[in-house]
Amino acid sequence: MSDTLPADTNRRRTPRVRSYLGAKAVVGETEAQTQACVIRNLSAHGAQVELAAGMTVPMIWWLIDLSHGMAYMVETMWRRYPRVGLLILDRIALDGEVTADHRHLKALWMAERGLSSHTSTLL
Repeated sequence: MSDTLPADTNRRRTPRVRSYLGAKAVVGETEAQTQACVIRNLSAHGAQVELAAGMTVPMIWWLIDLSHGMAYMVETMWRRYPRVGLLILDRIALDGEVTADHRHLKALWMAERGLSSHTSTLL
């Protein structure tokens, strides 16, 4: 008996959904560097992202889903540039109140949507 899984067995905890979502990679907390990217696959526990040409990411960073107003703290699990595989460590809804530690993420999301920080009280 073989210990290997059949080729068609999906080892993910939850199924991934193919997507094409506009996103922003955020590296660093203060003076954060940002870069547009695309979420290609998304599940409850991970994602596959396509980065801009020449962009690299560290092990831990933030990914903002611009369409759904979610920020994910992610860990880079594999790199096959321009694509990277990510494990989602934490998630923050940006359409409501956020802690002081996450205000920069909300500000980035709102700027992409063309909103100012004083508009956030209306969301």
